[in-house]
Amino acid sequence: MIVARKNYNNAIENHQQYEEKKVKKKKVKRSYRFEKIVLGIGVITVLSLSLMLLTRFAAVTEVRHRVNHLNKQLEQLETQKEHLRIEVERVSKSRWIEKEAIERLSMQYPLPEQVLYIHVDPTEIAKLSHQLQSNQEQLDFKNSSNNIFGETLNRFLGFFRI
Repeated sequence: MIVARKNYNNAIENHQQYEEKKVKKKKVKRSYRFEKIVLGIGVITVLSLSLMLLTRFAAVTEVRHRVNHLNKQLEQLETQKEHLRIEVERVSKSRWIEKEAIERLSMQYPLPEQVLYIHVDPTEIAKLSHQLQSNQEQLDFKNSSNNIFGETLNRFLGFFRI
């Protein structure tokens, strides 16, 4: 009987150990929550980096488009400038001016009796130019003294504006 009891006790202990292992196996059930979070963050990071790269490419494309548009506009302005330069050369020619004056404005050369000659004494010119220079110097002196007073007043008032 002792042997049967030992076998029975061993069987009960084995059964208890088996049930404890079952319980432990159920408790060991692994949760993948951390891995899911890391994977989600990785996917979001990759998507955000891809979106950022895509927006940068869009910005670069837009800038290239603007540069091309400005280059075309520059070419148009250069051709317009060249046409205007040609027009200025054509207009500055005296033959063209004479032709336009006669045809469009009905102008004609003056007759000899329409021409007036004025004789001016060189000493009179020298006197007048000397007077003009002295008058100009007096005006410059007055303006400079007024400017100094005005600047001083503005600086003084500027301290109070702060």
